[in-house]
Amino acid sequence: MSSLSSVLQTRWKYVIAAIVCVTFVWYFCIYSADRFRRQGYGRTDFAVFYVTAATVTHQMNLSPQDIFNRPVYKEAIASVRRQSGGTKYIYSLSSAWLFSPLALFSYQHAWKLWMYASVLSVIASYYLSVRYWASADPFQLRYTLLFAVLAFGEPVRKLIQTGQVNGFLLLGIVIAGIPLSKQMAPKVARSLSLLGGALLGIVAVIKYFSIGFVPVLLLRKQWQMLGSLSVAVLCIVLVSCVIYPPKQVVQYALGVHGAAVSGDLGRIQDGTTLQASYHAGLEGRETFLGKRVTKQGEWDIYRILKVSVQAIGLLCAAVIGGLYVREWWTGQILKTHAYWVLDYTIAMSFLLLFAAASHRQFHLFFLPFFVWSVSQLSSPILATVRWNRLKTWKHLWVSEHAPFFIGMIALFLTNIYILLVADKNWTVWLFKPETIGIFIIFGTAFYYRFRHTFHPHK
Repeated sequence: MSSLSSVLQTRWKYVIAAIVCVTFVWYFCIYSADRFRRQGYGRTDFAVFYVTAATVTHQMNLSPQDIFNRPVYKEAIASVRRQSGGTKYIYSLSSAWLFSPLALFSYQHAWKLWMYASVLSVIASYYLSVRYWASADPFQLRYTLLFAVLAFGEPVRKLIQTGQVNGFLLLGIVIAGIPLSKQMAPKVARSLSLLGGALLGIVAVIKYFSIGFVPVLLLRKQWQMLGSLSVAVLCIVLVSCVIYPPKQVVQYALGVHGAAVSGDLGRIQDGTTLQASYHAGLEGRETFLGKRVTKQGEWDIYRILKVSVQAIGLLCAAVIGGLYVREWWTGQILKTHAYWVLDYTIAMSFLLLFAAASHRQFHLFFLPFFVWSVSQLSSPILATVRWNRLKTWKHLWVSEHAPFFIGMIALFLTNIYILLVADKNWTVWLFKPETIGIFIIFGTAFYYRFRHTFHPHK
């Protein structure tokens, strides 16, 4: 009887996981597909990728300068969908040809394939993060509930609605992290390192932020992955030099055209970085800390805050870099195989805090952190919390369950909170709740990554 009960419980976890995944696919790819497609006709990112692909394959007669020219690009986008509008290509010229397979299909068919592939990439990223980054069973109820929350949060919803590329980039990063987060046979690890390096190279060409992982890979002596990454970037650039004049490829890569490299993300206060946060907090104010809020003058309040944020960023980078170098010098960094998820989270949250601008869609890249926070529970959620032991909030902080509670607070602030408020730029003093959530993620990852440095006996 007990064995039958065990079998039923095991089967139920697969059934519940399947129901959540099928609901996720049905909701975004069938129920909401037409609504998202119509809403996105004036601003979808997918149309930009499609027109870029048609330009590379000469189905549209646009020059390299034209794909970064908003007025010209609007006309091109209007030719493939029934409403005008759109934006321009905001990534490096070297990455343009990577989207060329889209031109093999009509716009409608390509959009549907892109949408299904984006949904599947999110599911695959979740599965691989749990299975390999957290070394856990992805079908456990706690992870199924986490996926259900993430799947219908703001980052995933915007990813599907606008047709962004972040789902594929996340999958590439997760695959690249498998040999770094889990011990495996040398031959398998070598193959995955080469594959992961190539995927990181593709990610780096499309969005430059992944270059922030290179210092950690250097300190971890991941020579195969770094070599593969370098070769992938070089090959992509060489192919682009065959398609476009090499001089223009180099110009765009070096940032001569800043908007093409850094991206045009609209109003800075709509983002979630520290700079976006204080811009939103100052919007509509006449004075702040006794100073008149103005953008005029050599040392106005905006410039003071910008320099302060940059100084804090440099200080944090110096502290984190010093701790990594110390581990590298003593050889300890090679013994922290299970800490890759925290290394990744520190790098990603640092970049999203101190970058000039970012979208809420980038919160999708925190999926491995949320998986890690849930993995810290030693048993199912409702049974694991021994409330009789948690006599004070201080005890809650130091208990084994603290990462889970902190992670859920961060999950709410970065993924769910924005769905519940009307004012998307509401701030607490100068801090947007989403920015506070990223700061919580950064602080939590930093503490648990280096707590043995500060407290050797813990």
